[in-house]
Amino acid sequence: MAGGDVISHLIEIEKRAAEFMHQAHVEADARLTKARTEVDSQFKEAYEKLMKELEADYTKKSLALKEQYEKDFNDFVREITETPQDTEAIRTLFLELLDKRL
Repeated sequence: MAGGDVISHLIEIEKRAAEFMHQAHVEADARLTKARTEVDSQFKEAYEKLMKELEADYTKKSLALKEQYEKDFNDFVREITETPQDTEAIRTLFLELLDKRL
C-alpha cells in the first residue's frame, strides 16, 4: 500500500501544479489586459495631443500663407494699376501692325 500512497501523493502534487499553472495563466492574462489598457490610453492621449498640435500648426501656417497671398496679390494689382500706360505708343504700334497686314 505504500506504493499506492506514493502514487496518490504524486497525483495530488500534479493536481496542485496544474492549479498553480492555471492561476499563473489567469494572473498573466489579467496583467496583460491591464497593461494593454494602460498603453492604449497613453497612446490615445499622445495621439490626441499630437493632433491638436498639428491642427494648430496647420491653422497658423494656413493663415500666414493666406495673408502673404493677399499681400502679394494686392501688391501686384497696385503695381499694375500704377504702371504708366503710353497709349500713344500703343496706338502707333497697333496702326503700324494693321498697315502691314493690309
